[in-house]
Amino acid sequence: MSAILQAAKAVGFALNVQQTEEGVAAFGVAVRNRSGRAIGAISVSVPITRYQQHSRGPLVAQLKNAVRELEVEVADIQP
Repeated sequence: MSAILQAAKAVGFALNVQQTEEGVAAFGVAVRNRSGRAIGAISVSVPITRYQQHSRGPLVAQLKNAVRELEVEVADIQP
């Protein structure tokens, strides 16, 4: 597993700062089934001018909460 993926797994979210679109940052969280296998993801994009405030604010926690709720619904999905 790459160092980037290991870091994302350790903190519970991934971060993309202008890697695919100039001026945009994105936070992403994997959606996992009951066995812990990633079956999808949810991400939120923000303008780079707001990246710092969102990296320390509640956005990531809200994203993780949304994923936890979704995981209840998709727990039995097998890829």
